[in-house]
Amino acid sequence: MKLLLIDMRKTLAGALGLAMAFSLVAVPSAGAQTVAELQAQINALLAQISALQAQLSGQTGGTMVGGCSFTRDLTTGSTGADVTCLQNYLTGTGHFTFSGGATGYFGPITQAAVAAWQAANGITPPAGYFGPISRGAYNSMVVVTPGPGTTPTTPSGSGITTPGVEGTLTVTRNATPSSGSTVREGETRVPVLGLKIEALNSDLAIQRVKLNLGTNTSIYTKVFNRVYLLDGSTVVAEMPLDSSTVFEEGTTKFVQITGFNWVVPKNVTRVLTVAMDVHSTVKSADQGSKTITLPANGVRALDGAGIDQQGPTASFSNSVTVSTSLVDNASLLLSLNTGSPDAREAICDQNSDEDECDELEVGRFDVKAEKDAVEITDFTISIAKTGSGAATATTVYLYDGSTLIGSEAIGTLTGIAVIDDIDWVIPKDTTRTITVKVDIRDANSTAAVFTASATSTSPLAENSEGSTVTPSGSATAETVTVRNAGPEFTLLSKTIEKSSTPINNNTSTSTAKGTFTVRVKAVGGDVMFGTVASTSPAFGTSTSFFEAYQSGSASTLLVASTTSYTTPGSGVVTTGLTESFTLQEGNQIDLPVSFTFEGRTTTGSLVSTASYAIGLEQIQWVGPGGLNTSTFMGGETSWRTSDVSMP
Repeated sequence: MKLLLIDMRKTLAGALGLAMAFSLVAVPSAGAQTVAELQAQINALLAQISALQAQLSGQTGGTMVGGCSFTRDLTTGSTGADVTCLQNYLTGTGHFTFSGGATGYFGPITQAAVAAWQAANGITPPAGYFGPISRGAYNSMVVVTPGPGTTPTTPSGSGITTPGVEGTLTVTRNATPSSGSTVREGETRVPVLGLKIEALNSDLAIQRVKLNLGTNTSIYTKVFNRVYLLDGSTVVAEMPLDSSTVFEEGTTKFVQITGFNWVVPKNVTRVLTVAMDVHSTVKSADQGSKTITLPANGVRALDGAGIDQQGPTASFSNSVTVSTSLVDNASLLLSLNTGSPDAREAICDQNSDEDECDELEVGRFDVKAEKDAVEITDFTISIAKTGSGAATATTVYLYDGSTLIGSEAIGTLTGIAVIDDIDWVIPKDTTRTITVKVDIRDANSTAAVFTASATSTSPLAENSEGSTVTPSGSATAETVTVRNAGPEFTLLSKTIEKSSTPINNNTSTSTAKGTFTVRVKAVGGDVMFGTVASTSPAFGTSTSFFEAYQSGSASTLLVASTTSYTTPGSGVVTTGLTESFTLQEGNQIDLPVSFTFEGRTTTGSLVSTASYAIGLEQIQWVGPGGLNTSTFMGGETSWRTSDVSMP
C-alpha cells in the first residue's frame, strides 16, 4: 500500500513538473499570457494534486486506496474526518477556497462549496446538503475500493454490535400520534408523525430522516419553526425550519434531519416520533389541516456490514389541525359539587339570642379551568328565601377548602351578594371547589328555606393574558330549612325487601317493604312525636309520608299496607303521654321505621311489571311552635331505597 502511494505521488509530481515546463516553454511572444495567469494555472494544478494526495493519505489504517468513505449525511454542524476529506476534495475541484484549508467542521463556507459543486454536477436542488444523492454522484466520480487484506467495518462510534452483518430496515406509521389531532399556537415539541422502525438480522444505526412538508412555504415560514426527532421524551435530533434547511424538489418542500446516530438493536422495533414547534402566532389563513409525509426511502440507516438501508417502500403521512392557542380557547365550567350537602333542616340557636347560625354551609360549587389558567375576579351568589319564617341570610362567605376567598353582605331585597376583587386563580385543567356559607339571623319556630345558586353570568374571569373568559354551566344547591328550635334528621340507612307471600285472597302476589333508620336530635327545645296510633303520627301510611316510585317516577296506584315503628325503649320521655313520646333538648335517638305496600293497584289489579322503590317523604313532630311537618326529604333520591322488581 505504501509503495503504491509513493508511486502515485511520484507520478503526480512528475506530471506537475512536466506541465509547468511545458507551460513555460510554450509561452508565445505575441499575445502571450502574463506571468500572473500562468501562476494561476500552476496554483490550480497544485490544488488538484493536494486534493488527490489527501484522498490517498487521508484514510486511517490504509483501508481505502482512493477517495473518501462517506457513511453518513453531512450538513451544517457536522464534524469529523469525513468532513475534512470532503473539504480536501472540494479544494481540489476549486469549490472550497477557505484560506485556512480543511478544518473538519461543516459550516456556511463548506455548505456554499457543496452547493457550488452540486450545481456544477447537475445535482438538484443545490442546497449544500451532502446526502445520498451527492454521495452517489461522488462515488461515480471517484473509485473507492478496499485495500488488500482488509474487510469492511462499521463506522467508529456507530453503536452497532453486529459488525459485518447485513440487515433489513422496515419503517411503518405508528398509531400515535393519531391523524387529525389538534396543535395550537405556541406549543412546543408537538408530536405530528410516528415512525415504527424495525431492524432485522442486524443492528441498524438510523442517521437520516427526510420529511415532505408539501408545496406551501407557509408550513415552515408561518406555521412550524422547528422539527425534532424524539425517542419518548428524549430529543434524538433537532433543527430549525427555515430557508437554510428546507429545500425543494420541484415545487415540493423537504427537510432532512441528520447528524445523529440512533441505533435500533437487531430484531427489535422502536418508535421515533417527529415533533414540531408551532409559531407563537398563526394567522387564521394559515390555520387548518397540515400534512407531514415520510416519503419512500425517507429513513436511511447503516447496518453492521456498513451498507445503507432505506425505508419505507411507500410513503405515509399524518395530518394535524393547526388552531389558535389554548389561551384563546380558555373556558370556565361551573357545576354543583357531588359532595354538596343534601336537602336538610338546620336549627339556628347560636349566640345570645339563640336564633342565629354563623357561617352555615349552604352548598358547594365546582369551577373548572380548561386549556389555560383562569382568574376569577368577581363571583355573584344568589341566596333565595322561601317560607314564612323570620330568619334572614345576612352575609355570604366563599371558601377554597379552609381558605377564605371573600365575603360580602347579601342584598336585603335581592338576596344577591357580589364578592368582588377576589382574584382567585384556577390552574389550567384543574377543578377547584367553592364552599358557600351564610350567616343566619332572627330564626324562629317557623320554617324559612334558603337555596344557594350561581349561574354562568355570575363569575367574572380572565385568561392568563387578561382576556375575558365567559363561563358556562350553573349550580344550584339543595335547600336548607332553618328554625330556631326543632329536630335535626339524619338518614343512617335504607333497605328494601320483596315478599312473595300472597295476601288479600291472592289478589296481591307480592309486597315490598322499605326500612329507614333515622337519627333524630332535639335542638333548641324539646320535640314530641306521635306513635302509629296517634292522630298526628310521626310516620303515617298515606303517600304524604311514603311514596312508591315506579321506574323512578312516583306512583299513586299502589296500595299501602302498613307503617311500623315503635317508641324507643330509652332516651325519650313517655310519662303522662298517650300515643306519643318526647325527645328532650340535646338528646338524640336512632328510630327505625318501615313501610309496606302491596303489588296491586287501588282497583285490585296486579301492578305492571317494573322496578319499584320506596321514598320517605315527610315527618311530623310537635315543637315550641306547635305541630310541624318536615318535608325537605320529599322527592330526594338520597331518602329513597334501591329498586326491586314487582309484582
